[in-house]
Amino acid sequence: MPLNNKNIAEKLEEIAGLLEIKGENRFRVRSYRDAARVISGMSEDIGAMADDEGKLQDIPGIGESIAEKIKEIIKTGKLKQLEKLKKKIPESLLEVMALEQMGPQRTKSLYEELGVESIEDLKKAAQEGKIDDISGFGPLMSETILEAIEDYEQMDHVGRFRLKEVEDRIESLRDYLGKELDDISIAGSYRRKKETIGDIDVLARSKKPKKAIEHFTSYDDVSRVLSKGDTKSSIILKSGMRVDLRLIEKKAYGAAMIYFTGSKAHNIELRKIAGEKNMKVNEYGLYKGKKLIASKTEEEIYKKLDLRYVEPELRENKGEIEAARKNNLPGLIKPEDIKGDLQTHTNYTDGIYSMEDMVKAAEEMD
Repeated sequence: MPLNNKNIAEKLEEIAGLLEIKGENRFRVRSYRDAARVISGMSEDIGAMADDEGKLQDIPGIGESIAEKIKEIIKTGKLKQLEKLKKKIPESLLEVMALEQMGPQRTKSLYEELGVESIEDLKKAAQEGKIDDISGFGPLMSETILEAIEDYEQMDHVGRFRLKEVEDRIESLRDYLGKELDDISIAGSYRRKKETIGDIDVLARSKKPKKAIEHFTSYDDVSRVLSKGDTKSSIILKSGMRVDLRLIEKKAYGAAMIYFTGSKAHNIELRKIAGEKNMKVNEYGLYKGKKLIASKTEEEIYKKLDLRYVEPELRENKGEIEAARKNNLPGLIKPEDIKGDLQTHTNYTDGIYSMEDMVKAAEEMD
């Protein structure tokens, strides 16, 4: 079966993940990860380039060693290095590492300390309190991990994607949807800028809902249509990423953005506060009895609950509600606050960009 760019990138990403768990040199890990990112973003078929001597190494981020690995994958469909790593390290640890808040170091720590080899092992260890005393964890981290596992299980194992990968896909999706839909917003964990994203929640308006839904499900990157209703629909993209579209009314936009942005724990706290004031809040608005108090904007809903507006990145029920009550929320770092990178690599070593590209990017940020 012919391999495409995505298949090859996935194998290189697998090597990077397993090497990271193993504790290999971070520059070596990064070289595989950078190569995987470059290949997955290429429009040209990398398999067609492998026959031309040296052409693979002309691609930024791909050196002689990784070029040989790519040729091996294309020729045999396998990679000896990857098979050897899988014999030493359980492949299921890659799923553990992809969970929210885990990452390579914590995954490696629990694997070595408790023998955690799978998400099921991790769930059991967290429920039994076994990871509470492990360095770098604690009871609060156990709760966070269990929440991440619950989200993973509810996603029907579609998979999780890195934030940057999702950002790249969202732009083309947004451009396509913009031809038929209005006020397109992306909610969910993407809006909260989580490290990995389970699915994409799209909110939008349309005067012709049926036509909008038909347009959404006709996107050329759709692999499977999961559902197709009057005002909502779900699809799976060819990458395996799930996208949910909900058409909402303009008057309820603010309420819907809060509801579908989450997190679930944050929204539960908002409902508690509303209850204390004899109100209720849902995806349609903030109500007192049957009277609609606020719904158009997020800001007015938080204000009616006597809270300062909470930025999406802070909505995790990790103290932000109390801080909003006291008007003591921290400010978020913005791109204009960043004055430079702590460390950069050009393609003279293991980077993927030339010195000229880096200088140009620095000048544009000035």
